Amino acid sequence: MQIRRALFLFLSVCLLAGRLQAETKQWVHVHIEDPSKEEKVKVNIPISLVESLMPMIEEKSVEKGRIRLHEKDMSIKDLRKVWKELRSEGDNEFVSIENKDTNLRVFTKGNYLMVEPGEGSTTSIEMKIPLAVVDAMLSGEGEELNLTAAVRALKESGSGDIITVKDKDATVRVWIDESNKAR
Repeated sequence: MQIRRALFLFLSVCLLAGRLQAETKQWVHVHIEDPSKEEKVKVNIPISLVESLMPMIEEKSVEKGRIRLHEKDMSIKDLRKVWKELRSEGDNEFVSIENKDTNLRVFTKGNYLMVEPGEGSTTSIEMKIPLAVVDAMLSGEGEELNLTAAVRALKESGSGDIITVKDKDATVRVWIDESNKAR
């Protein structure tokens, strides 16, 4: 009788653990709507799939999940140096852009790099990127950005909106959650 109870308890725990793991699987959602063309694109894929595909990406500027930047105005080494200084400043606003079409500010708050629109902006761009994702992306060697590490850090950061862009022509939303369905 004791063995039967222990076996039942063990199987119950295994089933519950499997169910909890399945329920907490993270998904990346990318939804794009262009009302003028009556088009909608909805992509919903497990973040583990994105993570496993990163090393397979091989193009001229991307190799094994890393981007190599050639002869640009700012080297990755310089970008790392700038990021290190910005990161050490804590919560601060670093960039603001104001013109007739755009009113935008870039700042760090808590554990996030944020981009938000200001009043009067005709385009609404919102980004909320975990600082750990930027750190991971800049962890590549030499003049490489490490996209694989960035995806891994994004996966570890949990759920939430990452990017939303709304303007007169289209809406783009990128987010992570535990559902394979759009919300």
